[in-house]
Amino acid sequence: MAKDKEKDVKAKEGAKGPTPGAATPQTQPASAEQGGVAPEGFRINEEGAYTARADYFAGSLAITEALLAFGNVNRQKREIKIDAKIVVSVRDAKRILMTLQQLMNQYEDKYGVIRV
Repeated sequence: MAKDKEKDVKAKEGAKGPTPGAATPQTQPASAEQGGVAPEGFRINEEGAYTARADYFAGSLAITEALLAFGNVNRQKREIKIDAKIVVSVRDAKRILMTLQQLMNQYEDKYGVIRV
């Protein structure tokens, strides 16, 4: 999916190159603001990455992997459009769980409890 969006961006840019003022993808040092810390000696490369907002998510498990699906609800059409599916190992799924728990603890310590 990311490759499709990257192709769309490149097609819009055409032979003229990037749009003036557009951010140039680059390799950056890992930081918490980017959502992660890379192992020592590695850098995070965000080229081709995109950010999408989702108001719907679902997950499922198999013996060796977890699938997370993200999408958006269109109430008029009574439809949920899945925009991305991400498959990770069950080990990485647990690491995601632990990371989200840590982030939520930090948030609630600063802003108060989130009720669900």
